[in-house]
Amino acid sequence: MSKTLKLLLLLLVLLAIFSLSLAACSRDRKAEAPAKPAKTVVPATKMLPPPRPAPELSAVTGKVLEVLEDGNHIFLLIDRGNEQSWATVPATDLKIGESISLENAVPFGKFYSNSLDRTFYSLIFATSISGKSPRGLLNGGGKVARETR
Repeated sequence: MSKTLKLLLLLLVLLAIFSLSLAACSRDRKAEAPAKPAKTVVPATKMLPPPRPAPELSAVTGKVLEVLEDGNHIFLLIDRGNEQSWATVPATDLKIGESISLENAVPFGKFYSNSLDRTFYSLIFATSISGKSPRGLLNGGGKVARETR
């Protein structure tokens, strides 16, 4: 083997050893790199606003000025003496001018009724009208739903 060929072979072996050692060093540096600090996770309970106090349930009395039908509910415009208010209750038979008392009434802010396509800027939700029975559960056709066996 010629002297030039031996030198070339030695040079290739040295180059291979140098490349392997360089690759090994770069892997060690990656392992030694400081770990990034973990992000602090805030529990969901700390991000929630404090709970609002429950609205007070009360009775609302007045005279019925207007009734709007809406399937299972009715919307009533009530004259309360010093003001007029809109309220909603389960569908009940009422007459204009009738004096009523809403039970478990809770005031609510802005409310949009899809079926009436109307926004009520202040609405009172109530569970029933004192002394009156709801018509029953209505389906979309306005008929009383009957239990099937």
